[in-house]
Amino acid sequence: MSSRVTVAVSTVASPPPAPKTVTGKLFITGAVAAGKAAGVQRISGMTEFRDLYGERATANAALHDALQSFFAEGGSQAYVVAGQAPPEGDWSAYLDQFVADLGPGAVAIAGIGSAAAQHVGAHCLATGRLGLICGPDGQSAADAVTAVGVASGEDGADHMVYAWPWVSIPGLADPIEPIGFAAGVRARAHSSKFGPAQSPMAADFGTSRFVDGIEASGAVTDAEFRTLDDGKVSVVRIVAGKLRQYGWRVIANPAGDLSGNLGGGEKRDLINAIIWEASQIGEKWVGQVIDGRGVALGAFAGDLTGMLANYAATGSLFARVDDDGTVLDGGYAVNVGPDVNPPASLAAKQLNAQIGVRLSPTAEWVTITIAATDAAGSI
Repeated sequence: MSSRVTVAVSTVASPPPAPKTVTGKLFITGAVAAGKAAGVQRISGMTEFRDLYGERATANAALHDALQSFFAEGGSQAYVVAGQAPPEGDWSAYLDQFVADLGPGAVAIAGIGSAAAQHVGAHCLATGRLGLICGPDGQSAADAVTAVGVASGEDGADHMVYAWPWVSIPGLADPIEPIGFAAGVRARAHSSKFGPAQSPMAADFGTSRFVDGIEASGAVTDAEFRTLDDGKVSVVRIVAGKLRQYGWRVIANPAGDLSGNLGGGEKRDLINAIIWEASQIGEKWVGQVIDGRGVALGAFAGDLTGMLANYAATGSLFARVDDDGTVLDGGYAVNVGPDVNPPASLAAKQLNAQIGVRLSPTAEWVTITIAATDAAGSI
């Protein structure tokens, strides 16, 4: 029995391959042999990777293995910047090539473990992406919790997921980093009707298709799992005989999260996606004439409302409904009124909008109570 579900176990068939999704992309960098392709390369499978960076070898092993597991688990599009390891381990110049205009997605550095946190966090904070980091091979559960505590002090900590433990794949004796697996099941989850609001913890999306085991240090008891989960470690675990992404949370809750309920990685992904789409709408309005009758402002609000309504229609935003079923609000609000667009602001060529969203919760702890009686008893 798993620690998240106290009763009942079901078997879930593997879902079909994930289609390309806007938010399911992986941005990844890592070391390869000298003389290989430079700059940002967009690839959709391992044949393209090997054409660019060669067959799996010592020089490119970490990057190769991460991408192999990503594509095998449901990922369909990756952006890669690869080269020789930079001096003093500063991967910022590589990450900087993944410009913000490429849109939201997951970000990782293959082969450097938790040292990636300082570079990935800053990049994700600047670009509105979700970072995937991990520790070294053989890391204990206690050390993983400690590592998350250290990484939580980095810029962009509320944009990073710490995956643990290392995993195994067919045909390879040594374990590999879990970042490719995490990125793959995330991409698969984003192909659902909920898009970025869907957590890969759900069995339909987080159950492995390719990765076939976890290293020995990752076999934890329910009590150990809860300690890891409380410590914001996103655990890959065997549940009901299936390997599954069983934790999914950022290593620091967003600033201003007074409830403590916005720490799920899917919450960060959804916020990032809304920010991205709002920015694209904002670009459309650059250069437009703003009239004094409010027609343009109304159209601006309409564009933003239409975007949010799409998320609300899937249930990604949490509507408030009264006792007779009347929707009081759809889980979002848009304000372009005079309090955010006073005449002085418009005169200064500044167009503003305030968006509020109420995010739908994700079930994590499920409790089922059963009362049993004999044939003469009532239930």
